[in-house]
Amino acid sequence: MKSLHGKTAFITGATGGMGTEIALCLARENVNLVLLGRDSAKLGRLKDTIKGISNVKVDVIRLDLEKNIEKELHVVVDPERNIDILIFAAGFISPNKVEEGRGKEFEKQFNVNFFSTVSFIGGLLPRLKESKGQIVIISSSIIKNAKGNLSAYGASKHALAGFTEALRHAVHPHGIRVINVVPGRTATGMQEKLAQETDGTFKPDFLIQPIDVATTVTQALKLPCTAEITDIFIRPMTNSIK
Repeated sequence: MKSLHGKTAFITGATGGMGTEIALCLARENVNLVLLGRDSAKLGRLKDTIKGISNVKVDVIRLDLEKNIEKELHVVVDPERNIDILIFAAGFISPNKVEEGRGKEFEKQFNVNFFSTVSFIGGLLPRLKESKGQIVIISSSIIKNAKGNLSAYGASKHALAGFTEALRHAVHPHGIRVINVVPGRTATGMQEKLAQETDGTFKPDFLIQPIDVATTVTQALKLPCTAEITDIFIRPMTNSIK
């Protein structure tokens, strides 16, 4: 396995369940971190936690991905900052009816789940080409299992899946690897909130744990440069939750 020591990783959704665990796993691998989230207090606490386990450099950037971020990219694209790994772990889910069309919640889900990733890729890809780095995109099993009450979320993740595949073909000649991670239901705050808004059933012990995803991502990033993992599908071990 190759070492990630001294690399710099940029993580969106860093204060969410998966993003936090990925950040902690990479910190233990001595990876410097640029953490994005919309809650300054949570970002500060995460930075303190990381500093308690590692001496890596940690920068935090507050950014609300529910809005169009094109005008905010200058905050992230720092010419003095190396970028070796891009990890897109931000996600937003809200139930909706198909007949509701393109409302506010629809727009939010596309901004967070799709357009923010596209914008960041556009702004940061030139830096990643210099480092011949890696990109990790956290997708969702909804691309294989559509839900009638989650049409906006499903559509945004399908769009992300298509973009991810096109991105892989575009950057492969530059020595950049793109890893598409497709987890099933995971014990995160986002899934708990969804359960409260729908059937009320949230059994975290029966779901994938965020550390499971984080460990998988970290190991995939450490793969020697002679091989490439393209897609990782992760499911809960139990069959009682689908």
